[in-house]
Amino acid sequence: MSRVAHLMAMTLVAGAAMLTAGTAGAAVIGPSNMTASRYPEPRCQPPRKASGNSPSELSRYQSDVREHFRCVEKYVEGAQNDIRRIQESMDSAVRGAKRY
Repeated sequence: MSRVAHLMAMTLVAGAAMLTAGTAGAAVIGPSNMTASRYPEPRCQPPRKASGNSPSELSRYQSDVREHFRCVEKYVEGAQNDIRRIQESMDSAVRGAKRY
């Protein structure tokens, strides 16, 4: 598993664990990754490898790496928000069922 995939998986697991503590009544505000058919993969471009050791090549590579991690962080933020939205829907369904 790549470092990025491992980071995303650990973040999602931690987010899911936090949600089990309960989010009743909490509104989720923020980006989402959800679609109607399946959960999407991140659309982050991997950093382009440096073609040499010049300062400009290394600087470009470092910039690409930073941009890639910003993209992954945004994807994970959306995934965490989606987990919260799903948890809210489940909690609401359980509260509704308990009325009967």
